[in-house]
Amino acid sequence: MKTQTFSFVICFVFSMLSLSSGITDDQQMAGRYLKSGILFLENGQESEGIRDLESVINSFSDTPEARKALYHLSDYFLKKKQREKAIPILKRLISD
Repeated sequence: MKTQTFSFVICFVFSMLSLSSGITDDQQMAGRYLKSGILFLENGQESEGIRDLESVINSFSDTPEARKALYHLSDYFLKKKQREKAIPILKRLISD
């Protein structure tokens, strides 16, 4: 329950910040998930952070935020010495 509440609060705050920015709805949603994923990883909530970054990559692949999510996810796996997970993400980042 705490995780869901935290995720909701994060998404709400970022939605308020981006209302007047002139970006598309997809970019706004992708940006919220991206920021949420980064914050989760920074706060040690790894599964939630990975889930949100993967949501950006899979659901908003045509946005600039998807490339940023690929970068942050690969960086996370490299820092955790999980190269087998990082390499396919890096290859996708390079090829896209």
